[in-house]
Amino acid sequence: MKSPGKKFKELIEKDGYIFTGGVYDAISAKVAAMAGMKALYLSGYSQSLGLLGRSDMEFVQRHQAVDNSRRIAEALEDGGFDVPVIADADTGYGSVNQVQYTVRSFERAGVAGIHLEDQTIPKRCGHIAGKTVLPMEESVGKIAAAVDAKTDKDFIIIARTDALGAAGGSMEDAVKRAIAYHDAGADMIWCEFGSASRELAKEFATLTRALRPKMGLAFNYSSSFKWHEQEKPMTATELEKMGYTFMFVTLFGIHAATVSLYSHFKEMKNAEEMAQWDLEVRKLGHPTESHHIMGDTAVYQAVEQKFLPTVATERIEASEGYKE
Repeated sequence: MKSPGKKFKELIEKDGYIFTGGVYDAISAKVAAMAGMKALYLSGYSQSLGLLGRSDMEFVQRHQAVDNSRRIAEALEDGGFDVPVIADADTGYGSVNQVQYTVRSFERAGVAGIHLEDQTIPKRCGHIAGKTVLPMEESVGKIAAAVDAKTDKDFIIIARTDALGAAGGSMEDAVKRAIAYHDAGADMIWCEFGSASRELAKEFATLTRALRPKMGLAFNYSSSFKWHEQEKPMTATELEKMGYTFMFVTLFGIHAATVSLYSHFKEMKNAEEMAQWDLEVRKLGHPTESHHIMGDTAVYQAVEQKFLPTVATERIEASEGYKE
């Protein structure tokens, strides 16, 4: 059976690049897959908001992130979706030993790969002030340890550097780290930018790929950049020409969900039961119309009838409720 990491690599080879959005739990991943997304990104910030309602400042711990990744991978596989997921593994939750345990844990969870960042602990979202990065030797050691821990050669390790926007950081430091992480075995490099500047994105890609032409690059198409305000925002095809092959809007799923939830609950506050009537009409014919279909209820009823043919069939036929 083809591993998720292999599937991810083949998608890039076939299409030239992947552009996707962040999800935060099993149902958001399933909806995104239903909508046709070929690969997904499990966003750390979205996960922290979705699980805890808290900022991305290392409140989510390894066991929570791994469990969430496993639930997402299982929901996609059980739903018949061959959609690889790249998960946010923060700093690896410690030093080299903890990083190796983290890699093996995420591998077993069924995701295609993870990204590891070079911030000090406790880390924070790359667009929150207060970032500092580890010394180069320790950062490189953690990436090398992550690569060494892989049991699936196609499991993706993305090394992220926050050096450009960290305290005392610079483009020179970011490039040096990118080269060192690449040489340590990282499959892709992600430089966290602090703005939508195409000049910065192009400069980083040009400097790194001049030294390592085969370096894979990832790009955070962050909602923090307010793309709608840009006179000429960068496009996926433009970024691909620079050398970026994995692009993702980290908080796309959670933003889409919270906007929709707020609007509908606001309507319920004002209109009470009529808000539900209106929602039912709007959902008619929509792929997500039925929560029973979303939850594969018929599949599980079929399993009951297969292995408990008499009991299950009698119960289903003699009771009210959803049945296929």
